[in-house]
Amino acid sequence: MKIKAFFESGDSSNSYLLYNEKECVVIDPSEDKKEIEFISDNNLKIKAILLTHAHYDHILGIKGLQDIDKDIPIYLNHNDLTLLQDGRNNLSYFTLGKNVTVDGNINFVKEGDILTLLDERIEVIDTPYHTMGSVTYKIENLKVLFVGDSLFHLSIGRSDFPHSDPSLIESTLKKFQDLKENYTIYSGHGEISELEIEKEHNPYLLGGN
Repeated sequence: MKIKAFFESGDSSNSYLLYNEKECVVIDPSEDKKEIEFISDNNLKIKAILLTHAHYDHILGIKGLQDIDKDIPIYLNHNDLTLLQDGRNNLSYFTLGKNVTVDGNINFVKEGDILTLLDERIEVIDTPYHTMGSVTYKIENLKVLFVGDSLFHLSIGRSDFPHSDPSLIESTLKKFQDLKENYTIYSGHGEISELEIEKEHNPYLLGGN
């Protein structure tokens, strides 16, 4: 199993491709056309789209993927459905001056759910505060966490948006603090990090061990 990172540019966020020789899963597809080029160049079938949350910069690339296959399953927490369907809620109306919305084969995930994709077990962890529906996808076999905007290298995501709740920051960060092993952290913005680095140096995680 391989992971391909597409780092943010313009109005996009980081997006990631989990793939093998034949299939792929796209996590937080941004507007970066390189995702589609990579999928096409490697003749990959898209099995699913996983959303850590539904702010516009994490969903901009979905329509391009749906042009390849309109029935791709899209997974997100139900609390972010209102963001997925309304440009004012996902901030595209205010930031881009247009309504970015998504419909299609929508599937809801919640804490403790296990998705089996590309022969990998992907565990869903609720990590709200940046949005009420923010989740993290943990792949234990690969020791990776796709955390969206819930955790950044040496920082965390904003909690002052209309659909944020800063009172949930502490309980969400404790879930990362309580993980006993090291994991590679793939965030929605910024560089790739390691959980042990964040526990030692991220001011928002200090004191949680």
